[in-house]
Amino acid sequence: QGETLHVCQHLFGGEAKEEGAYAIVGETFVFAPDKKMLQKSMAALKKGAGPTSLSASAGFKKMRARTPKSDVLVYANLAPLFEGLNKKIVAEQEENEMGITGEGVVKALALENLQGAYLSLNMGADADELDLGLFVKEFRGVAKLLDSVQGECPRPALVSAQAVQADAVKFSVPALWETVKEILLEISPQMGMMLQMGTMQVKMQTNLDLEKDILGRLGDELYVVKSVPPGFDAGKVSEEQMDQLLVFSVKDAQGLETAVESLKALAGEGQEAFEKRPYMDSTLHIFKMPAAGAEAGAPEKLVSYAFKDKYLFLSIGTTSPLEAAIRGFGKPAGSIWEKSEVKAAFATLPTGASAWSCNDVSAALNAAFGKMATMQ
Repeated sequence: QGETLHVCQHLFGGEAKEEGAYAIVGETFVFAPDKKMLQKSMAALKKGAGPTSLSASAGFKKMRARTPKSDVLVYANLAPLFEGLNKKIVAEQEENEMGITGEGVVKALALENLQGAYLSLNMGADADELDLGLFVKEFRGVAKLLDSVQGECPRPALVSAQAVQADAVKFSVPALWETVKEILLEISPQMGMMLQMGTMQVKMQTNLDLEKDILGRLGDELYVVKSVPPGFDAGKVSEEQMDQLLVFSVKDAQGLETAVESLKALAGEGQEAFEKRPYMDSTLHIFKMPAAGAEAGAPEKLVSYAFKDKYLFLSIGTTSPLEAAIRGFGKPAGSIWEKSEVKAAFATLPTGASAWSCNDVSAALNAAFGKMATMQ
C-alpha cells in the first residue's frame, strides 16, 4: 500500500507467530495485533469512514459530541464483545441442581445493554481533564446496578481536611439490594427461596425484618474516605494500611441503631468482642479484627461504628477517621471540601453532579512508590 509495515514475530515451537504490527500512514501511527489486521486498518484509513465504520456508530458519535476536544481518546465498542460472551455462556453453562441455565444467566445479566465505553483526556496548562463514560441502552440486569440516584449529592462537613481521598455519591443501598435480588431470582428461583429462608430465620431469632429495619432505614447518600493512620508517614504507608471510613445517610438513626443492636445478638457470646466507648456526644462501637495475615508494621485493624445526627459512620482501620468525623461534624472550616485547591477545582465543574471525588494525587503516588520499594 506504499507504506512500510513493521511486524514483530516470536518463535513458538519452531513456528513464527505474529505478536504485533505497525505502520505510519501520513501523520497517523497505526498499530494492530497482526499484519492482516494492520493492512485492513490502513486500507480503511485511506478510504475514509464508511457506514460500517466504528466512527459512524451511534456510540462513537455520542462520545465525540461530549468530548469535542481531546488529546487522548479511547473508545471500546462493547456490543460485539458481550454478544460473543453471551453465546459462550449459553454454550458452556449446563443446567444444574439450582436450575441455573445459560439462557437464564444471559437474560438476567442483560449484558447487551452495555453498549460502549470511552476515556477522554484533555491536557491543559493549569489542569488535565479526564472524562470517562459508559453508554447504556436500557438500565436492566447488570446495567441497573449502575443506575444512580437522581439529584445533586451534597458535600457536608463529614470529611476531615487530612483525608487523602474523599468520594461523595448519591447511592441507595436498598435499591442496589432490590436489583441484586431481581438478578439472582431470574438466574435461579431456588436462590430466591434461600434468601427468603435466610431472612425469615433472622426474623425468628431477632424479630427483625432485614430489608425493612436495616436496609430500609438507610438513605441515599454515601461518603467514602481514605486517610493515613496516626503515626504513619504519608510517603510510606501502603494502600492496605490506609484507614477507610464509610458514611451512610439514614432515615431513622434511632431505629437503625436499635436494629443493629438486635442484630448483634446473633453473635451470642461474640458480642463481648465489641467495646463501647463514649466520644464527645456519640458512642463508638469497636470490634478488633483478627490479626492473622496482617501486613508487617500495619496498625491494629478495628471495625468501629457510630451514629451522629442523620448519619451512620463505619470505620475500618483505626478509630482516628471516625473520631475526626465526629469532632469536625458541622464545622465546614475543617472539611476537605473547604480546602482552597479543592474549591478551586470544583468551581470549574458543572453543578448538579450526583457524585464528587477528591484525591490527593501526591499522597497516592507516594503510597504507590512506597509499595514498589517494599517489593524490591
